[in-house]
Amino acid sequence: MTSCIISKHFIKFERKHDHLVVWASLFANKLPKCPSKDPTEFIFDTGAMISMVDVKTAKKLNYSTLPIKRTVKLGGIVPGYSLTVDYKVIPGVEIAGLRLSKVTVAIPNQNDPNAEIFERSILGQNVLEYFNYYMDTGNDLIYFHTNPNPKPISEYAKCGVVFSADEVYPE
Repeated sequence: MTSCIISKHFIKFERKHDHLVVWASLFANKLPKCPSKDPTEFIFDTGAMISMVDVKTAKKLNYSTLPIKRTVKLGGIVPGYSLTVDYKVIPGVEIAGLRLSKVTVAIPNQNDPNAEIFERSILGQNVLEYFNYYMDTGNDLIYFHTNPNPKPISEYAKCGVVFSADEVYPE
C-alpha cells in the first residue's frame, strides 16, 4: 500500500485547450508588491523550461522587460512556431497559498508576429522545481509542498539569464 501525505496547499485544475490549467497570482511591479487580486490562468506545463506571462497580463501588471531577447520553439502549445521573448524578473508568484519571490519569466516580444498566437501564460519548470506536487486527477486537484532541495535546470544558464528564486514561504 502506498501512502501519500496530503498538503493543505492545493488548487483545482481544469482541462482546457488540451492542457491542464491552473490559476496563480502574480505580484504587481508596483507598490505594494503583493499578489494580484485577479489570478492569472496558467497552463501547468511540466515540459516548459521557463514560465511565460502573456502580453496582456504583462501590460496590466506593468512589467517592463530586461534587455535580453531569445527565440524559443513552441512545442506543445503551438507546434512548429518560434517566438521571440523578452525576460523579466517579476516580484513574485503565489500558487496554492505558497509564494515564490523574484521569478524570471518570459514575455512574448510585441514586435514578433507570432506574439498574437500566444494568448495564455505558462507555469513552467523554473517555478515548479521549487515545489513537490501530487496530482489527484479523480478530484482535479494538485497538492503542493515546498521542495527543500530545488535543483535549477542547467539549460537556463545557457541563455545568459539566472533563473532563481530567493525564497519560498507559506502565506
